[in-house]
Amino acid sequence: MMARALYLAQQGRGSVEPNPMVGCVIVRSGQIIGEGWHRAAGMPHAEINALQNLNDLADGATAYVTLEPCCSFQGKRTGSCAEALVKARIRRVVVPCEDPNPNVRGQGLEILRKAGVNVVVGVRDVQARQVNAAFFARMLHNRPYITLKWAQTSDGYVAGPGGKRLRITNAAATAAVHRLRGRCDAIIVGVKTANRDDPLLTARGVPLSRRPFRVILDSHLNTNLNLRLVREARDGESRGVIIYCLKSAWRQRAHVVRKLEDHGVKVVPVDADDGHVSLKRVIADLGSRGACHVMVEGGPTVAGAFIKSKLADRAWVFTSTEPVENPQGAPAAPLLNGWKVAGVRYYDRQVLEELLNPDSDVFYSESPSADLFL
Repeated sequence: MMARALYLAQQGRGSVEPNPMVGCVIVRSGQIIGEGWHRAAGMPHAEINALQNLNDLADGATAYVTLEPCCSFQGKRTGSCAEALVKARIRRVVVPCEDPNPNVRGQGLEILRKAGVNVVVGVRDVQARQVNAAFFARMLHNRPYITLKWAQTSDGYVAGPGGKRLRITNAAATAAVHRLRGRCDAIIVGVKTANRDDPLLTARGVPLSRRPFRVILDSHLNTNLNLRLVREARDGESRGVIIYCLKSAWRQRAHVVRKLEDHGVKVVPVDADDGHVSLKRVIADLGSRGACHVMVEGGPTVAGAFIKSKLADRAWVFTSTEPVENPQGAPAAPLLNGWKVAGVRYYDRQVLEELLNPDSDVFYSESPSADLFL
């Protein structure tokens, strides 16, 4: 029953953030009598939707909920789900884990226990944390969940001779990239990738409940003003285009800042870290803007910087079956030495591997995340 509840929870992906995805299944005499999930932030929670129209049928039933039922607290837009379950005379509540939100943690379960409800904790705990990895990262470590993504040749390179861009992913893999982008709140590239590839960083061909920020890391404000990201910053395809630069560059190149802002680009100056923008400051700023899940699509240099800064939780790596002649730079694959392969998918002779950083604050398991399969 918890597996079903976890499946239901993920129906809210893309519309409930920054809240967690939650599903609820209500069972009586071995039969499911009610189901629900949290559909969007500010709307009724999973438990309320599952209880809808049950009336006396809920009396003595068991509720399987994918996260601790919430309690009331200041600023909350919806009522207490724990109290709603008590009012419905639910006899038993099964949850994987406590809610990491400090406004809720343990209090919802305490409401249930004090009302005489039998509470079971720990069922499918790992899977539940996987589903809401971004929420747990934000609640426990005050930062978004960060996924690195790149495509490489069979021998681990991302660029050809002279840094030439390689067309590595095929149509099936490219479609998968857009689906993965559609689950993120921000997509990051470095200025070199932006100037070389002129990417749009949009999620195309997939239904979107929310659109990600498009972000360029540009310490010295060298972004080409003719990039599509700049020219089309107001196209409505995202929550906005943000360029992070050093405070010194922001002062010294004020004329560039004005031109970028005239196009609708938000230029944000941040502190330096080893001569480049502080990634911790960048991630903190994105978190303050509501980003829960950030995808980093830059090359090995940017990916390596996130790993060095201990800001990488997961990697999605597309690998082709072909090597490249006279490759440029070092291969990207060694960046992930020691990471755990969690899952693999195949896209017409190309492989997508999901790797997890065992040193991450939110390392959840060695099994694949739901993102890899939905």
